[in-house]
Amino acid sequence: MAHSGSLTIVGTGIKLVSHITVEARVCIEKAEKVLFYLGDPAADIWVKRLNTNSESMDDCYIHGEPRYIHTLHTCIRMIEWLNVSFHM
Repeated sequence: MAHSGSLTIVGTGIKLVSHITVEARVCIEKAEKVLFYLGDPAADIWVKRLNTNSESMDDCYIHGEPRYIHTLHTCIRMIEWLNVSFHM
């Protein structure tokens, strides 16, 4: 059975609120599910206010592990959500 989920990836920039584009902000606000990794508690709160169906992926990062491990865990998490047909 084919799934109808979709994935949109947006960047927030280094200075979240001042660097994010209007288009990226709208994508976050309208997504059915937002998965994010920002590494900044204040930025996490900001994203969760934009979309209450947001989930941090901070737990995908394990200090001292190679970067590819973090990337692998992040990709797996996104694919798991896509398999339940969310538009992210």
